[in-house]
Amino acid sequence: MTIMAVLLFGVLIVAYETPPLYRQERYRDLIVFLIFTVLGLTLSVLLLLDVPLNSPARYIEAATTFIWNMFKK
Repeated sequence: MTIMAVLLFGVLIVAYETPPLYRQERYRDLIVFLIFTVLGLTLSVLLLLDVPLNSPARYIEAATTFIWNMFKK
């Protein structure tokens, strides 16, 4: 039941936020919004199902190291 509530809430957010982005022809923003929304809903459902998730710290550290190394050159 809780999973259905999270999914319904996600659908309501998408239904509220996407029409203005589409009408204003902000397609890049729309795509980024949809990607982050799907990722967030997926993580929410996985947490509700008690699926063990790894800490994202390792990936964040790798990304920031990569970005810092790009600016050092």
